Amino acid sequence: MIWYINGVYREPVNVELNINNSGFLHGYGVFTTFLFTRNNAYNLKMHTDRLKDACKRFNIHYPEFEFSHILNKLADMNNMDRLRIRILLRKALDSTTVIITADEFQAVNRSFRLVTCKEPRHANPLNKYKTTNYMLPLYYKQQALDKGFDDMLFYDIEGNILETCFANIFLVRNRHIYTPASTLELLPGITRRLILERKVIDNYKILEAQISLNKLAEYESVFLTNAVHGIIKVESIDDIIYKPCDFDFRH
Repeated sequence: MIWYINGVYREPVNVELNINNSGFLHGYGVFTTFLFTRNNAYNLKMHTDRLKDACKRFNIHYPEFEFSHILNKLADMNNMDRLRIRILLRKALDSTTVIITADEFQAVNRSFRLVTCKEPRHANPLNKYKTTNYMLPLYYKQQALDKGFDDMLFYDIEGNILETCFANIFLVRNRHIYTPASTLELLPGITRRLILERKVIDNYKILEAQISLNKLAEYESVFLTNAVHGIIKVESIDDIIYKPCDFDFRH
């Protein structure tokens, strides 16, 4: 695969990068990940705007690039129409390291099984941003896999569910679609935002709410969202089985 690394298109092997900076030593950086189709980066501006906000929040210089040109060139050089793109902005001493990874898109064609975390997730200003300080989501994801599940569900100290390691969550009940409120400590996902902006889908009202971990059995269906895979159906959370849902989000 060909990646974009500080202005150069090259294979990600034997790349020379300055490791004496906070981005490398301390995970000081921000990123965004999404599905890219040749000549059509889904909601690219929403992703770059979120990156810009994160850079401002954490004092990282934001490079004003023409990202669509870079992404289309990556698609051409990799000879693929659909790519999983990751734009990483890493803090250096007096600049920003820009790395854009391009990998083959692997679709998810099955429903997920979730397991709830054993302990609540505590308040942290990083929870609302995609930062390269990503050890905990990776750790909990592996814990879920080791237990035979696909992802882990987080909740706060008050028992409100939040999100999974890599996705936002929606729950369906009585012709309403609920997702944890933005006032909680969770990532404001791009796909989540687009669904909320719809307000109604297939005659189901879409609302933000505080959803108690203790009331998960009261919901009919569950699905996850992220910017790479879009909608991921959920088969179960712990021992609670849900009905399949099939909303049409294309219109």
